[in-house]
Amino acid sequence: MVTDPDRDVTRSGGAWSGRFSSRPAADGTPRLVAGQARADFTEADGAEGSFDSIFTALHPELLPAPPEE
Repeated sequence: MVTDPDRDVTRSGGAWSGRFSSRPAADGTPRLVAGQARADFTEADGAEGSFDSIFTALHPELLPAPPEE
């Protein structure tokens, strides 16, 4: 859903999709999830727009170790 208090959005919609990795981490949860999301909208004056994004989330065991102090 797209909203903006300064604009007259008359229609909005969107979708997302994603996949979990098939290789589990040591605790049994997926090691990785990745996907995409899209939102589109139309304003009262006929203007149209869209937002597209991708995402990736890593299990903590895949993250590099923080630097030592």
